[in-house]
Amino acid sequence: MSLSSPLSHLSAEELSDLIRRYYEGEKVAALLVDFNIRCSMSSLTRHFPPQPTDLLCKYCQSPLIRPRYPRQRTYEAEICCSVCDHQENPRCSCPGCEKVRREAHAGRLAAERVRVFEFCQKTWDYEPTDIEPVELSAREAVTLISLVRVAGWLDGQTLGTLKAASIRFAPAESDFQLSLIQALIETGIVAPDPKSHSSAFRMDNSAVVAWDINLIGWVFRCADPAYFVQSLEDIVASDRWPERWTDECIDLSYELAAAECREFFEYSAAKRGFPTPGVTAQNALIKNLLRDFSVSQCYQLIWTAGKAAADYHARKRISVQQAANSMIGACQRHADRARAEGWLIKGHARNFDLERTQISHVLHDFFLQHGEACFTSVLPKLGGSNHHTNLS
Repeated sequence: MSLSSPLSHLSAEELSDLIRRYYEGEKVAALLVDFNIRCSMSSLTRHFPPQPTDLLCKYCQSPLIRPRYPRQRTYEAEICCSVCDHQENPRCSCPGCEKVRREAHAGRLAAERVRVFEFCQKTWDYEPTDIEPVELSAREAVTLISLVRVAGWLDGQTLGTLKAASIRFAPAESDFQLSLIQALIETGIVAPDPKSHSSAFRMDNSAVVAWDINLIGWVFRCADPAYFVQSLEDIVASDRWPERWTDECIDLSYELAAAECREFFEYSAAKRGFPTPGVTAQNALIKNLLRDFSVSQCYQLIWTAGKAAADYHARKRISVQQAANSMIGACQRHADRARAEGWLIKGHARNFDLERTQISHVLHDFFLQHGEACFTSVLPKLGGSNHHTNLS
């Protein structure tokens, strides 16, 4: 005990007696007088020596002790080391415990990487492929160039993730985005990178049960990826298109437009607190609208239907699901009347929250070369001969 301690004048027996009487509940003022102690009543226990234990610190092998708390405390102090900062509890942040946690975390990550690698090897093929750029469909070509531009090269063989990109890859309509990437995987051009961060995979009982398309990286299966992509871009920029590409691009234009409309429909419903209407009815409506209206005009019709549904919900006090479903009918009636009476649907601007995607840029700016006319004009019908499609 330090000589500066107000208890330094006490013998070992007196100190033990003081501690015993304190915890038996005697008044502190009386104890200070009896033992000739000069300190405040509230600070007495701060000068008590810690309670020894028979344990040793697992890091420095010094004796473990238990600090003494004021008797008003309803719980005991936690055991700690008399020399280092270690405490005997799971929350201890001493250097020894932090090192153990780091090593355990590193071990878990290593085990996860092994499981991810094994899952990838069992799920996808990584053998080199000898496919030529001209053998790709237009849909696969657009998707590949978009993936390269949005994910970016990490090295000569791998690409980054969609999550880290500065622009959205495709409309946030999971089936459409997944179908694009899945086609590339099935064709044999790319595969999910087995070295992707384990956060891209969902584990259940130490087994991989799902993967996130936005968090995973991508590895090329062709011998010279940079040359393959450059050759593909050269074909796109030339007049040496495969004959099927023009119609395939128009097919993809409709597919992309429908995905954009579905995304905007869900956005419009959510803005009013409505759930997403039935998928079958929604798909049938959007297919109907795109026959005669641009995506911009479809947005306007959908937004107007959302307002009508919100008003209907307020007037009739119907459920939000009924209100959401009423958007379908309101939009269809508005579109039918616009056709019948020759209304001019002004169109809705692209929404700030739903920016134009990389797929749209590559398809309409690079392949078809009509830019944002794809948004404001009615899509062309199949059968055109010039791949630089004009939109009116």
